[in-house]
Amino acid sequence: MDVSNLPSSFQKNMAALQEAYIVRIKTIQPQLKSLQAGISDTVVLPQAREQLDRLSHNLAGSGATFGFPDISATARVLHNLLKASETDGLGKDILPALKRLDAALEAAVSQPAVVSGAGLSLPPAPRLAIDEGVHDVFFIGGESAVAETFAGFMRQLGYRVHTDKATADIQDAFSRGHIKSLVLFGDLNPAEMDMIRIIRGQKSEAALPLIVVSPFDDFEMRLSAVRADAMAFLKDDADPIALADKIESVTQHLEVPPKFNVLIVDDDDMLSEFYRQTLGRVGLSVQTLSDPKETLRVLAETQVDILLVDYSMPGCNGRELASVLRQDERYLTLPMIFISSHDEIESLLLDSKLGIDDFLLKPFSALQLESMLVSRARRAADLGDLMIRDSFTGLFNHSRFHEELRMEIYRAARQKHESVYVSLDLDHFKKINDTYGHSVGDHVIKSMARMLQQSLRRTDIIGRCGGEEFGIIMPITPFENAKEALEKLRKKFAETRYTVEGHEI
Repeated sequence: MDVSNLPSSFQKNMAALQEAYIVRIKTIQPQLKSLQAGISDTVVLPQAREQLDRLSHNLAGSGATFGFPDISATARVLHNLLKASETDGLGKDILPALKRLDAALEAAVSQPAVVSGAGLSLPPAPRLAIDEGVHDVFFIGGESAVAETFAGFMRQLGYRVHTDKATADIQDAFSRGHIKSLVLFGDLNPAEMDMIRIIRGQKSEAALPLIVVSPFDDFEMRLSAVRADAMAFLKDDADPIALADKIESVTQHLEVPPKFNVLIVDDDDMLSEFYRQTLGRVGLSVQTLSDPKETLRVLAETQVDILLVDYSMPGCNGRELASVLRQDERYLTLPMIFISSHDEIESLLLDSKLGIDDFLLKPFSALQLESMLVSRARRAADLGDLMIRDSFTGLFNHSRFHEELRMEIYRAARQKHESVYVSLDLDHFKKINDTYGHSVGDHVIKSMARMLQQSLRRTDIIGRCGGEEFGIIMPITPFENAKEALEKLRKKFAETRYTVEGHEI
C-alpha cells in the first residue's frame, strides 16, 4: 500500500514497528530450530507442541499485520497441523510445515528494503471531519416560499444559510471550511442532481451529508433520495425545527468525535502498539494491558468505552475474562470485541451468551479495526444517550445534569478554578401554551434548546431541568464572562420572532 499520503509521524511509527517485528523474528528463528529436535514422524513431544502452538498462533495473527502475509499463511498451516496431531501424536506433516515457516521468516529478515512501512496493512488517511463551530448549511433549489420559511427559521437558530442563487456566496462558504450539510428542496430532477455533483466535486470527501426536502412523499421519491446518497428525507410541510434536528443527527458522526476510550487486553505488546497507533489516528484514546488479570483494576480506575480482547492468552483467556467482567453489573453493557484466529470461530459463536459484541479474525486490516471500533463505540454512546438525554430536546435530563453539576463542583474545588452554574427559564411560557396551544409551546422549547446548543461552547453542559426550565454549567469560566455571554443570549432570544402555525410570537 502507498503510504505517501499518511502523516509522516504515523509513517515513521509504523516503519519502526515493522523494524521491531523483524527483530522479533530473528529471536524466534533459533527457537524454532531447537524445537525441531522434539518432533519426528512418529512422535511430537508435549513441550515442543505447546511452544510451537503458541509461536505459530502468534505468527499467524501478526505476520500479515506487519507486512509479511507469507508468515501468516505458513504459520496458520503449522498451527492447524499441531491441533490435528493432538489426537494421534504423529508429526509426519509438521516438520515440512515448520521448515516452510522457517523459510518465510528467513525471507522476511533477508530483505531489509521492505522496512519502510510500505508492506503494512495501513488505512487511508482519516476522512476530514466537520470543523467545530461550523453551522453553514447549503440550500439547493432554495427559491421557493417553503425554502424561504425554512431558511428564515434556520437563521434564527444561528445557522448560516447559503443558496445556489449566488455564486460568490457559494465560493465564500466553501473557502471558509466545511459546509455542515446540503439541503435539497425539490424532486431530484436531472438539473438538481447535476448541482449536487458539482458541489460534492468541490469537497475533498464524498460524504457531504445530503438532506432531501420534497413535496412528494412516496416510495419512488424516497428511493431516489437513497440513490442520491441522501442521509435523511423530509416532507416539505414538516416543522422547520425538524430540519435542524435532521442536520444535527446526520452530521454529528462527521464532527470531531468525542474521545472514546479503548482498553486493549492482549499479551502481544507489539500488536497492541500497532492497534494503539492505528486507533489514535481517528480520535480514539487507547490504553493497553498485557496482563488480563489487571483488567478489573484498570476498569475501576479509568473510564473505558469499549474493550478489545485477544481471545487466546496464557493465564486467563478471553472467554474467562469475559465471564469475570459480565459477573459485575457495572460492566454488563460494556462493548466487548474479541480478536481471534480462524480456528476459534466455533468457540466464539458458542460463547456469544457471554455478551460478546463482535470479533475480528486475525490478520485483519487496520481499516477494519478502525471502522469496527468507531462504529461500536458510537453505537454504545448513542444507546447511553437514550438513558441520560431528554428525549424531546436532546439535552441532558434532570438527573444526569445534576450529576454533572455535582462532579463539576467537586472538580472546581479540587483544582481551585471558577465555574458557573446558570438556572434559566422562559418567562410567560404558560401564556404561550394557553393562547396558541401546546404544539406551539413545544416549538419554542425546542428553539431554546437549539439556540443554547448553537450559542454556547462545546465544553458547556446544558440540561433540561423542567418544562421550560434549563440549566447550564460553564466549566473554568469567570463569573463576569459567563454573565456577559448569557446576557447576549437572553437578548438574542428575546428579540427573536417565531412564526409558528400562522402565529408570530
